[in-house]
Amino acid sequence: MNLNVAESLLNLPENYTLLDVKKKWKHKMKKCHPDFGNNPKKAVDLNIAKCIVLDAIQNEQPILECDCKKTQNFCQPFDDMKQEEDFWNCVIEGTLDEYFSDK
Repeated sequence: MNLNVAESLLNLPENYTLLDVKKKWKHKMKKCHPDFGNNPKKAVDLNIAKCIVLDAIQNEQPILECDCKKTQNFCQPFDDMKQEEDFWNCVIEGTLDEYFSDK
C-alpha cells in the first residue's frame, strides 16, 4: 500500500493533520472492527494505512511524537508495522495463542 492509497482508504482531507488521521481511523475502525463480527482484513488494511500515513507525517514533521508508550494509551501498541501485521495475521488465522506464546 502506498501513501495515496492509505490516505484514500482513511478518507483524509487535503492538508490533513495528525488529529485528522486519528479521528478518521477511529471512525472507520468502529465500523469494521472484527470484535463486531466484521472481516479482520478490513481492520488490518486500516491499521496499515494509519501506519503509512503516520510515518509520512513523522518524516515531514519530525517534531511530532506519539506519547502512547509513555501514557500506556492503546493507540500504537506495536513497535513497527511488521509486528502489527504479524498480530493481525494471527487474528485472521485464529492463532492468537501462538502469537502471545512466542513473546
